Amino acid sequence: MSEVCSNGHVRTEENTTWHKDGSRLRKRCKDCKAAYARQTRPDGPSASEMRRQATDFLHEDIEDLLRFGATYAEIIERGGYCDWNTMQKSFKRRGRADLLNAMREKKRAAV
Repeated sequence: MSEVCSNGHVRTEENTTWHKDGSRLRKRCKDCKAAYARQTRPDGPSASEMRRQATDFLHEDIEDLLRFGATYAEIIERGGYCDWNTMQKSFKRRGRADLLNAMREKKRAAV
């Protein structure tokens, strides 16, 4: 009879890994780990998709602030980024040259 894990999955070399639990080595079933991941996050978005959505929301907020005539200092303060460099990197990563140029114009006008 073959070895099975506590949830009844047959242990093979392909679905079993070893991990260190304190000072002991224990077997870990990959099938159990995958089932747990599906249970905790069945159909939800991935972490990268959630980050992408959060970034899109921040960019939309900045667009609104620009549209309503907020000053450069207000946008930096209320934009959701810690400083101008972080905001600038985010715009570049997401290909938002329009927001980058608008913020550069605001920055020039503020000086």
